[in-house]
Formats: sequence, structure tokens, C-alpha cells
Amino acid sequence: MDEESAPVELDFDELEPNSETLYLDLVGGSQSEAIRVLAVEAVRVWNRCCRLDRVIAGDAETWMVLTEDRDGALTVKIAGVLAEARSQAAAFRGLVSDIRALAPATPSGDGKADVLEGIAS
Repeated sequence: MDEESAPVELDFDELEPNSETLYLDLVGGSQSEAIRVLAVEAVRVWNRCCRLDRVIAGDAETWMVLTEDRDGALTVKIAGVLAEARSQAAAFRGLVSDIRALAPATPSGDGKADVLEGIAS
């Protein structure tokens, strides 16, 4: 990626694997600043989704608390991480949809599958 098109706001070394690939797929060679800004935000949201998924999948203590009251009744308190994960996924779909609406409709012609196909549908 050349320096002119690289987003200053993203350090791909600090992000999830494949973040740079996602950014490049979203931008698709566009020079549109609007598309680049939306792509940066989409990558950030996708990274939050990845982190939330790891929390939900492997670290129940961070999103669920089991307490027992005086009478021995158990209460399960679920933190907002599940709702936040759903919210971030919806935000990601919306950003991808916005990018697709702004991007010129040109077939890639390079034989590659569109990795975004079906996300915003």
C-alpha cells in the first residue's frame, strides 16, 4: 500500500490478523475519502467484534457473575457484552452497506471471490 492511500488512523500491527486485508477489500482501490473513512471505522468495529467474541467464547468471568443470596438462591447477572456484540455486528453491517453504496459498481475481473459478499445483505 502506498503512503498516500494508507490511513494514518490505523496501525495494522496492533490490530487483529487480516485487518489490513479487510481495509483493502473495503476500499477496493477507491480514492474517495468518504469510503476510506468508513473503511477505517469498519475495521475498528470488526476488531471490537473479534475481541468481544473472544470474551464471550472463553472468559465467562468477564461477562457473567453468579451470586448467592442469604437464602441460597442463585442469581446470574449477564453483563452487557452480548448486547454490545450484537450492536457492533449491526454497526459493521451498516458500514459495509454504506461503503458498497458509495463504491462504483465495477466487477473486479481478477477472479477473486468477493469476501464481503452477503455481509450487508
